[in-house]
Amino acid sequence: MLRRFLAVPAPFAARCISSTSAVMGVVKQEGVPNKKNMAKRAMPELNGTIDQFFPTMSVVDGKTVKRAAPVVGGDWKAWMLRNKSTEDLHKLWYVLLKERNALLTEQAECHARNLALPNPYRKSKVRKSMARIKLVLHERSLIHQANAAKKSEA
Repeated sequence: MLRRFLAVPAPFAARCISSTSAVMGVVKQEGVPNKKNMAKRAMPELNGTIDQFFPTMSVVDGKTVKRAAPVVGGDWKAWMLRNKSTEDLHKLWYVLLKERNALLTEQAECHARNLALPNPYRKSKVRKSMARIKLVLHERSLIHQANAAKKSEA
């Protein structure tokens, strides 16, 4: 019950998904995406440090310092994902998978320290985005099967 009162709301300005997106170099876009900015959106830039899994904690001069709450954007909508190539969806899936693992790690750390998870609704945004990727891929699979059936009939 106490965790509900300690949660800090975040702005919904950006369209990217959470703080890991900013760490990984995903470009934040506002408004309706076009072909130029959609191509830039899911290109991960990995820096290879374990600090990327602890967005609320940082080590400065050997001391652990608490960072500000991560800036959270919106989840990926199905109409946005339909404009992406299968390769881009594949990359985005692994970005979201990494984000989900980072959130679960952060949740376990916060639970162990009896702290509230900053912006707990990030988990639902990642879950919904991953479900929407599966939906778009399933739609494409159905279209492919229908086209293959038409070719075999002709």
